[in-house]
Amino acid sequence: MMLLYLLGGAAGCSDDNNSGQVDVNRPESEKELILHSYAENFSGEVSVYPDSVFFVKGNESGKYQEVWKAYIGKNGSTTLTAPKYYPADNSLIYLRGFVPEGRLADRMTVTYPMDGQQDIMVTEEQHGCLTDMFWQDTKSFEFVHLLTQLRFRLRLDEKGMTDGWKLRTVVIDGVKQKVTLSLADKSLLFSGDSNRIMAVNRPRDMFQKLDTAWTEIPETVMVQPGVPLSLTIMLQDSLEDQRHYRQLPIVFREENNRSAPGTSYLLSVTIRTDGTTSLSTSVVEWKKGNNGIGVID
Repeated sequence: MMLLYLLGGAAGCSDDNNSGQVDVNRPESEKELILHSYAENFSGEVSVYPDSVFFVKGNESGKYQEVWKAYIGKNGSTTLTAPKYYPADNSLIYLRGFVPEGRLADRMTVTYPMDGQQDIMVTEEQHGCLTDMFWQDTKSFEFVHLLTQLRFRLRLDEKGMTDGWKLRTVVIDGVKQKVTLSLADKSLLFSGDSNRIMAVNRPRDMFQKLDTAWTEIPETVMVQPGVPLSLTIMLQDSLEDQRHYRQLPIVFREENNRSAPGTSYLLSVTIRTDGTTSLSTSVVEWKKGNNGIGVID
């Protein structure tokens, strides 16, 4: 599992009413909060989040009033979209990081659709003030994955390959429609009816050719951890005949045979033309997507 750390530092003081707003008249001697980031297990990654990360800010633990947006640059520097400063009276600021972006509700929650494309990451809450600044190692922000990532590889038997069967769709069943992140305690609450998530959906001219050797499927999907899941695969041959392999149970090598949060699993599926299949799972390295808000590293 990939961990992203942010280290914050700042110096100086401000007026008693300052709550992180920009003051264009602030003396030059004061320094704004500075963040730095690095990916511990992905050395050489030029940008962990090409888009942005977010921090909720409050004056009490677990009670947040503002959302601060930040960008992470190629050199690891993290820039808040507007400068923020410590209160001059040395009172505490409480921060917690999260991603992707969402509207903060009164109950310190953010709700997202479970569409299979978005990861959810969050940090522990940290607090700081003028005499106890965020630059210290003990106040680093460690982003952790809260969902489960699924990856796929498939292979056919000899007859399936000869008949030209190609992959058209992969669907995951068993995931709720919505998820609510509590920024007060980092918990997730899933709600709504069970949803079908389209993990792979290839247009006609891009069906995935399969072989008797393993074929890695580039798509990944984010799913609800800790619940029973099943897999449905649809193939199509050169004559446009279709074959469905429905509701294949996914068994994880974890407690209760269910997936763990923050873990990426490779689903290996052998498909036979007599209608039988075999499916196994293994833990693999988290796969980074093409953008910071889709499948996030």
